[in-house]
Amino acid sequence: MKKHFITKVLFSSMLCMVMAVGCRKDESVRPIVPVTPPDTDTVLPPEEPLTATFSISDSQQVRFSPGNLQYVSGRWRFAAHQEDFLEENDENAMDLFGWSTASNNWGRTFETNQQLFTGSFADWGTNPELVISLGAGWRTLSKDEWNYLLYKRVVNKGTGVGHSYLLCVLKGQYGLLLFPDNYKEQERNFESIPDSCIFLPAVGSRYGREINRFENASGLYWTSTVEDQIEWYADLLEFHNMTINFGMGSRVSGMAVRLVRNVR
Repeated sequence: MKKHFITKVLFSSMLCMVMAVGCRKDESVRPIVPVTPPDTDTVLPPEEPLTATFSISDSQQVRFSPGNLQYVSGRWRFAAHQEDFLEENDENAMDLFGWSTASNNWGRTFETNQQLFTGSFADWGTNPELVISLGAGWRTLSKDEWNYLLYKRVVNKGTGVGHSYLLCVLKGQYGLLLFPDNYKEQERNFESIPDSCIFLPAVGSRYGREINRFENASGLYWTSTVEDQIEWYADLLEFHNMTINFGMGSRVSGMAVRLVRNVR
């Protein structure tokens, strides 16, 4: 990985190498066709989460946004489809954000000065501009909440890989597929994203203005959790090829963001 972006794998008994079950083989991966931001602002972003529910603790469920977070043409929006991402990031269009604090414009910056990323986390969902565009109540999952969603909740009489999630290729694109709490066993040789499931595409990361897609095989998503071992770092969910784990990354690095809403 690039010297500017360091990921330290934090393994535990439940965070280890896993093999995808029932997914297409790697040789089926085709080049990703990115989504270029539109020239106009005529299409309103979706404001409601997808309907399926996912437990993130013994007492709390969430619903996911329809796609990754984006900032395009002066407003916040969600990607139109779960697999969509922006081909380039610039001042007018961004979907790989630095870890958000009160001093760095919600991570919407190309600066790599660590001083701009000091302080506590400022959740994208609390941004007044985002609330105007997408409504209130959106937030970022913590590392512990992601850990529960992936490894502790029971789905289809089991936990972990093959039950709560799979790493696989859909529509020629590698990513993380999440099964909702009430998901029942079905055909696992998917051609497209199954109804009610969540797909996190592997879109790589950004340092300054340079994007590294890691051969379209790496997904890196910010959590709301500050890293307590190394200053200027925060925790993230990452998946590479057929492994998934929690790591940490420099706050200046641009990562993908997927928001949720609590189920009340």
